[in-house]
Amino acid sequence: MNKAERIHQELLQEKTGIWYISDGYGSKIMIKAPSSILKAIIKGCKIELAFGLDDNIFHIGIKIYDDPINFITLTSIQKNIDEHLSIAKIMQLEKVQVQLYNELCACQCFGDIILTTKKRNDILCLLGNPKRLFTGLIDERIHRSADNFQFSLGLDVPGSRKSRNQIETLIFEAKIEDLQIVKNSFLDEGGNMSTEISDPDEGTLMEKEIFVALRSLFGSDIFHSPKIPNNKTKHRELIDILALSDIGIFLIEAKALGVTNANEDRNMDRKIKGLQKQIEKGIDQLAGAYKKIVEGEIIYSNKEKKILFNRNLPACGIIIISELLPFGNWDEIIKKLLITMSDKNILIHIIDMNEIMQFIGHSKGNRNLFDTYFMQRMEDFVKNPSIIRQTKFVKGK
Repeated sequence: MNKAERIHQELLQEKTGIWYISDGYGSKIMIKAPSSILKAIIKGCKIELAFGLDDNIFHIGIKIYDDPINFITLTSIQKNIDEHLSIAKIMQLEKVQVQLYNELCACQCFGDIILTTKKRNDILCLLGNPKRLFTGLIDERIHRSADNFQFSLGLDVPGSRKSRNQIETLIFEAKIEDLQIVKNSFLDEGGNMSTEISDPDEGTLMEKEIFVALRSLFGSDIFHSPKIPNNKTKHRELIDILALSDIGIFLIEAKALGVTNANEDRNMDRKIKGLQKQIEKGIDQLAGAYKKIVEGEIIYSNKEKKILFNRNLPACGIIIISELLPFGNWDEIIKKLLITMSDKNILIHIIDMNEIMQFIGHSKGNRNLFDTYFMQRMEDFVKNPSIIRQTKFVKGK
């Protein structure tokens, strides 16, 4: 696997990340993060680049202050010689292009980071001779070094802090200038759908992105904004997305964590309350939509064609959140979720964009496998009811 293929695979597989790349096509920094984080960067939130050296192990990172207290930090270990050489080359440039990618692995915008001579020299001094730095496979020693880097950045590290060591680090603020928004168009037999991360209608933007991602699984059996009769001449939306497999019905509601039009002084407590309110609304919408399906209400696609399907199949409701924040008390949401599932006979998942992309990727184009994964996820939820959860896919024997 060559360098370009490796980076492409990492971009697809990693939930978040940062890459320094210098090749025959030029030099750039690539950042992958949830769309809500990218929107904060576009709005001008503070970012800091971080570098660390632990013996001969070189680390990179970025702090993104989308929240002044609960900011996000992305870190990575440099384990290939081309990564070391790329940093050495980039640090000889006065400016370097930065590209921002979201969960769909699509570039959302790009701009330039200006690096002062002193900052570049400091990083080059920390880097030293790139050929003497670690390259190879990740093992326990490398994992410990990663913990040391996070500890040195002031981050919480699982386990006893007594086993962590302070390593040499450099952290400095960086500004992205001349940001250019990318208009992405997604084409297939279902037609063309375009998205721009700067779209002020964040809910509709998220619906489009989810629809594009799921279309690879469901093909012509997925419908964006299906309608039901409201009166003799008008229709209203049933649900954001309806998708059909051979063994189940999927009802999907998209709930974006508003960033573009949010007040600058919105703290984490207000974010959580707003998110929970959105989720509660989504639960009610899913229950109401499934009730219409059970009652036999005629459903139309956005092309005004009747959608015909087996309404006796089990129903799976999915509320997709742009980002699930691991703060606040979720007991009331869990209670409402369990009561609704029991009363309305519909399974309901609350999931964020990163996790849904995992499910899509591991389904490998098989919509029934996608269905099976969600059944397994629900079994796990029933055993341990929790909104904040992490799904890991392991290779079968």
